[in-house]
Amino acid sequence: MCGIFGLVLPDGHSFPSERVASILRQLFLLSESRGKEAAGLAVVSGQSISILKRSQPASAMLRTTEYRSMLAGAVTCRDGMVLMGHSRLVTHGGRDSNANNQPVSGDGVVAIHNGIIINCAEIWHDILNRVPDTEVDTAALVALVGRSLSAGAGPQAATQSAFRALMGSASVALAFAEHDVVVLATNTGSLFTCRSPSGAVVFASEAYILAQVIKKAGVEPFFSEADIAQLRPGRGCVVALDHLATRDFSIEGAEATDAEPRSTPRTFLDMGGGAELSAPSVISPSLYKLTDESRRAMTAVWRRVYDSGLRRCSRCLTPETMPFITFDEAGVCNRCRAYKSPRLLGREALEERLAPHRRNDGRPDCVVGFSGGRDSTYGLHLAKTELGMNPVAFTFDWGMVTDLGRRNQARIVGKMGVEHIVVSADIERKRRYIRKNLEAWLSKPDLGMIPLLMAGDKQLLPLAIRTMRQLNVGLIIHSIGNSLEEGNHKIAFTGVTIDDAQPHLRLSILDKMRYLFYCGRQVLVNPGYLNESLWDSLSAYLSVFALPDDSLHLFRYLPWDEDQLLETITTEYGWETEPDTVATWRIDDGTAAFYNYIYLAIAGFTEFDTFRSAQIRAGVKGRGQAFDTVKNENLPRFDSLEWYAHTIGFDINRAIRIINAMPRLYR
Repeated sequence: MCGIFGLVLPDGHSFPSERVASILRQLFLLSESRGKEAAGLAVVSGQSISILKRSQPASAMLRTTEYRSMLAGAVTCRDGMVLMGHSRLVTHGGRDSNANNQPVSGDGVVAIHNGIIINCAEIWHDILNRVPDTEVDTAALVALVGRSLSAGAGPQAATQSAFRALMGSASVALAFAEHDVVVLATNTGSLFTCRSPSGAVVFASEAYILAQVIKKAGVEPFFSEADIAQLRPGRGCVVALDHLATRDFSIEGAEATDAEPRSTPRTFLDMGGGAELSAPSVISPSLYKLTDESRRAMTAVWRRVYDSGLRRCSRCLTPETMPFITFDEAGVCNRCRAYKSPRLLGREALEERLAPHRRNDGRPDCVVGFSGGRDSTYGLHLAKTELGMNPVAFTFDWGMVTDLGRRNQARIVGKMGVEHIVVSADIERKRRYIRKNLEAWLSKPDLGMIPLLMAGDKQLLPLAIRTMRQLNVGLIIHSIGNSLEEGNHKIAFTGVTIDDAQPHLRLSILDKMRYLFYCGRQVLVNPGYLNESLWDSLSAYLSVFALPDDSLHLFRYLPWDEDQLLETITTEYGWETEPDTVATWRIDDGTAAFYNYIYLAIAGFTEFDTFRSAQIRAGVKGRGQAFDTVKNENLPRFDSLEWYAHTIGFDINRAIRIINAMPRLYR
């Protein structure tokens, strides 16, 4: 999720000052792809640990006076030294409070952490018996390590004890006030090191980042790409700062060998940054908190949908408001009449597709798209556990991955021991794009333009392809797009006819042009769409409709069984559900609660109706059971709507009033 990285230099090192500065600069810039919301640096040398934190991207922090001053003092030091950097994707705790940014220090420990500790509240309450003074989950890890140190444990044993207590994902680097070592440890494998002949060690969250640092920083005489090694899941490494001797260990073990304490503890120095933090973006609760009136109005809309006598197919649940729907004399819709059971390619064909890519040496052999939702979690499980691949989980975080989705990502990769590469968009910018397009949409609502609110995530495929190439593998695996979960109505409202057997990725060239023409016409009649997001939206269109997709889609080969899927991911991995809905689909997507309410209010159905109707056609659900299920799934999700409004920054009550005032497609 975040990017962690660093450089460890031995006593009396001969690294030129400009090389140290260049390595650190490249580590910051390359790691910014993993998080752009805050950055920080800790320098451990001599008698001090200096810490600088900024609530801005790493590229901006590098230009600050504080960073330049701190670096100037560090590069001239010839003592054993560690420089530890962090590029943050905000999860726990807003970036506007510098206490939430990293590196995190306390109890004689300074840490940088990539991942999410999902049981940090329980750690504070049940184990530490303390009230935290910061929201960031890394502080719980620091407190656990510090408590063990105070009880007489060494750095390695303290790290092992902390990992045994935490749940979730954690790749960390730890330095200490009273010990001349740095500890690296991971339960996912998202940590890579490279050692120079002189003993210096550079580390980062991705092998590709280290390879690029070696090339771009001009340090190939000191480091070699051939020496990059992964710290395997469940492993740790102790690096002595005096001579950089290393000792590997299991994070689940309890080895007795450990480092001796220093005679004089180091002091912590705050190098500033807090005075120039960005002002907190405070949104009045009156904007994002739903009023009782709004809640009652939304519930009334839901009731009206099911009391309206809206005509539905007598075989499935498809309503008369679905674009291009027709019914015969028996009330059966054209989708049911045209339905043909999809022919799966089968396990044998799947094995043939996988065979050329398999590696038996532990190196990655595929990239698996991973949002933290139910399908992608099950797909990662299948790839790793049942198909015997060595996957790297890939996430594009565009700012609408929910907190729940991120927690599920952490618990899954932590339990599976799978490397997780997260590419983070400029989240503040992406959310601004959504807000501007949403305001434009509210000024002239149109069902065909709702997908524009989700355009920001459509760069997933090109970024996954880029990651695949960086890892030097030849296969991307996706577990989305099974035959039951096609949301074709989202495009059908533009007037483009969709055949259920032909997902929108397979639109004809003519239909792609019709869709583009429809959107272009809406932009012309609604100038609000002519904003800074225009190029981002166009690139989304090209990513979906113009970029060839050679990915392996698991459920074109294997049957998709909702009950089996949910049983597996909840039982084996503790996959978490959302408390404000009985639904388990789309709960990792922060936009879903909003757009589904629009479709329900105006058209009388949502993507859950299309999904359950597909299940009826496939014979896996009865109509009565499906109707009861979808009725509950379509209940307004109040908590999720408030999260969306707060995250994007708009007036949710005004939006609900506008939506509720729109003409209905049903009586």
